[in-house]
Amino acid sequence: MPELKQRKISRGLDWGSGPTPALAELLLQRGVHLDIYDPIYQTDMSDLLAKYDLITCTEVVEHFYAPGDSFAEIFQRLSSGAFFAGLTQFHQGAEHFAKWWYAKDTTHVAFYSPKTFHWLAQRFGCRILYLQSPVFILEVKAETSIR
Repeated sequence: MPELKQRKISRGLDWGSGPTPALAELLLQRGVHLDIYDPIYQTDMSDLLAKYDLITCTEVVEHFYAPGDSFAEIFQRLSSGAFFAGLTQFHQGAEHFAKWWYAKDTTHVAFYSPKTFHWLAQRFGCRILYLQSPVFILEVKAETSIR
């Protein structure tokens, strides 16, 4: 991803880091500091910055009980030109859903397709940099306002 390599990311946020923030530790080794937030394990948001250059969600968005609210909160914390990146398995349509292993995990309550990420990009003023299951990377456009 040339866009990511060319841009200096000074501060990121691992949204849904879990009990051990492995991604934050890996990126710190590459010089990128990630704050951590998790609604179960790291609930205190008082030390978090107002805006970030990068927010990651690794195997998290499928656990959002109120995806619209969660995505709005994430995008409010992204600065202009920032990246929203993560991992989730994309569903392949209703005819495959009943047999899909990902849907059988009872902690997964929301499911996404490429169409969902195109909608999110339009809704929150982003461009899609990469979209191939399980990876998504969106970039917040300059002069974006949440509609």
